[in-house]
Amino acid sequence: MEKSADKSSTSVRKKKWVARPLVTQCGVCHSPATDVHHYGSVSCYSCRAFFRRTVGSGKEYRFCSKRTGQCQIDSNNRKNCKKCRFEKCLKIGMMQEKVNRRHPPTKKIKKIELKPLKKSLDIGDLVDECFVDEKDHCDDVKLDKENTNQNEEYPETDPENFKNLSPTFNLTFEEDFKIHELMVRKEKLFEEFYNIFLEFPNFVSLWKRFLFQIQTCCPVIQSGVPADSYDCNMKNMVRDNFVKGGLVRHALEMFDEFKYVPEHVKTETIEFSLTVLQICIRSYLSANKDQPTLIDQHFAAGTYNKAFQTAYDKVYPNNRFAVQSFDPLQLDIFTTPWAVNYDEEMFFKKTVTVLGSIVKDDVKLGTLFMILVLATPGAALSVEAQGDPSLKKVQSDISLLIYRYLKNKLADPDEASRVTNSLLRLITDLHMSRSIHLFRRISLP
Repeated sequence: MEKSADKSSTSVRKKKWVARPLVTQCGVCHSPATDVHHYGSVSCYSCRAFFRRTVGSGKEYRFCSKRTGQCQIDSNNRKNCKKCRFEKCLKIGMMQEKVNRRHPPTKKIKKIELKPLKKSLDIGDLVDECFVDEKDHCDDVKLDKENTNQNEEYPETDPENFKNLSPTFNLTFEEDFKIHELMVRKEKLFEEFYNIFLEFPNFVSLWKRFLFQIQTCCPVIQSGVPADSYDCNMKNMVRDNFVKGGLVRHALEMFDEFKYVPEHVKTETIEFSLTVLQICIRSYLSANKDQPTLIDQHFAAGTYNKAFQTAYDKVYPNNRFAVQSFDPLQLDIFTTPWAVNYDEEMFFKKTVTVLGSIVKDDVKLGTLFMILVLATPGAALSVEAQGDPSLKKVQSDISLLIYRYLKNKLADPDEASRVTNSLLRLITDLHMSRSIHLFRRISLP
């Protein structure tokens, strides 16, 4: 009797929850979906959560990631462009007014009963939905803090206190998601650099000569290119593009970190730090000069992007093995003597080498450090820029995220603190290297 009772109770328990079969396709991203209408139309769990999150928080997506307004949305790239994804939700009939009918979540803590997974359950979408809901909660808490403390002054992060400031738990999903998001936006920024370069009249011919010199192991000559027609001119194009609200400006505005920075402070800081960013790029490339090809070198350094590939294909189409890697410090513009004194040359080289040895091919760490560089004004900039509380908060948040990432990677809080301190000290050295590179050169005859 007891055995039969146990069997009957087990059968009843199994019938409590049955996953709906995924018998149709999502109207937004074409992922498997149930035949239930979510907010007025058929969608997968992930797109349902995205739509609810967007409408519920009142978010407005102003920019298309490709600036076309016609991004293809599928299960692989649905997170790339929020603007086009939301517009497609509306296009298939999902209604914003239905989101408002959702009952507010109860504060009562309920015991969670684990259910057995069914084969028909799309666990990827379900995890995605759970994750974004948790992220929404964290974003709401963060927004409340920002609204409350927007005018507070944020003290500079003391590098020695990272272990006290950092939570004891490991890197969270939200923090890891944030790092990946920054990587995508950094790649977009680099892509816009190359798009601007491709517009320069003589770029393709000069680029072809540059690649040919690397391929044939000839000395890479950059000083022979007139500064007013190439190097300075293209740097000015990038700077003007940012000031005039062009592609570079749109790419930088994708970084939420600069949302609360005053416009004039943002412009002054970014104009300065873009030239420091170029030294970081040289450092990362130099640290990965042992890669077999130039494309592999850019991948390892985290500087690869679609526009770079387009420029490369203009010279060597469909042949990624044509050009080997190179050392950017071996350009003729860095051949001794190039600075006004030898000590400054050695300081520049040491700074680039040390940064490269720390970052190497760690694209996540390299990305975080680049964001920190973009958010750090130089000592020669205005007092307002150096003391801006919003910039200080960005610096503090990114510095802490660097430490949290390193602690998770190295599994050693002391070593993570040491490496983080080294990176923070390199910011000042990079600013000095920028000054040497731009203003302390020997004048060419």
